[in-house]
Amino acid sequence: MKTVKFISIALVGALLVLSACKKDNGKEPSPTDQVTDACGNTYPVVKIGEQYWMSENLRCNKYANQSEAYNASWLINNTIPTPEGVVYTPYCTDASDKNNWNSDSKTRYGVDLTDAQVEKLGYLYNWAAAVGVANGKEQATAFSGNRQGICPNGWHVPSKAEWQTLYDYIYNEKSLKSNTVGKYLKTTSGWYNGVFDYKPGLDIYGFAVLPAGNASGNIVSNVGYSAYFHTSTPKEGGNSEAYGLSLYYNYDYLNNNHGDTSYGRSVRCVKD
Repeated sequence: MKTVKFISIALVGALLVLSACKKDNGKEPSPTDQVTDACGNTYPVVKIGEQYWMSENLRCNKYANQSEAYNASWLINNTIPTPEGVVYTPYCTDASDKNNWNSDSKTRYGVDLTDAQVEKLGYLYNWAAAVGVANGKEQATAFSGNRQGICPNGWHVPSKAEWQTLYDYIYNEKSLKSNTVGKYLKTTSGWYNGVFDYKPGLDIYGFAVLPAGNASGNIVSNVGYSAYFHTSTPKEGGNSEAYGLSLYYNYDYLNNNHGDTSYGRSVRCVKD
């Protein structure tokens, strides 16, 4: 595991006057209260270790004017196309719209989300839409440096290594002996709790992961049960897969995995 660099004693002393703004876990308040995307939506920001993250899922279908994909030829008025049945074209699906959930999820979903929670579920993007390329199946290649993609200016889609940095910080700060990082990132409610072995989150960092599920085509599944996030890092070997992260209602861990670039996942942006 990486060595965590803690804030100096001098800096801590200088920030004592801000203690009323800190949570019980002693996190610094963020220098930025919120960030605005290309669609005009605003998101709260949280600092974890030395990284600044959005603490809600992205819910925008337009690229900001500094993105590599801004006004790309395959966009329609700079908006991600969403044709039904075309899996390998960039698209986004609104996970907060229950009309998009498949019948299985509607039948089994056992938690009534508040309007605020539903809004935070955001969109599910395939990998191409998230990182801003025309076709994820053909262009699952590594990027040099940050990849802004669908994120606002000054932010980017986190790489596999940046998600690992988040994992390592929590693992080391909490002196964990096993992978239970996920419980510190999940919300304390909003996850399915009608079966044995339900494990709610603690959400001590304000990262506020809700179970937005995943998508295949334009059908959303596993709402209330799991959360899936993209990285900007494709899987080695040119097999049209990309790395991601997942969290589940019945496990405490943050799971590294990979899947086809056509699958819809949530996006959390990290500051440049």
